[in-house]
Amino acid sequence: MAQVQTKACFSTALEEYLTNKNSDAHHEASADCKNFAVGIGGAVNNGGWNSHAHGEEGRIGRFDTLMEGVWTALANYEAKTIPAKDYVVPTCTGNLAVDTILDASDLETVAKINDLMGDEMLGKDPSVYTWAGLCDALKEFID
Repeated sequence: MAQVQTKACFSTALEEYLTNKNSDAHHEASADCKNFAVGIGGAVNNGGWNSHAHGEEGRIGRFDTLMEGVWTALANYEAKTIPAKDYVVPTCTGNLAVDTILDASDLETVAKINDLMGDEMLGKDPSVYTWAGLCDALKEFID
């Protein structure tokens, strides 16, 4: 995470994404930088913001699917319209707002982070990631 955030394009691309809520968003001011979803993949996989990650198209599609639920949950949280639950919001980060949005977006299920079976018919291996690992990473960003 720290390596990716030091890339010259990171802040501009993130700001564009957060403003437009669209991974295809790209303005003239950042013509030298790939958009957020492409740049993150390139930086993580190849060390360069403007490089292409393997499986880029599929990664961006999954990113958009995941974030669609998060954006909806965030809007509902801000409007105070997240449906009441008859149980306590599961703790991920320890921040009630973040944990409520993660729970309302059902990110853990949608992301298939704990998918230990994979999908042999689609040629997909089991996930090497865990929800606990994501929660630990998110804690790094929360004050």
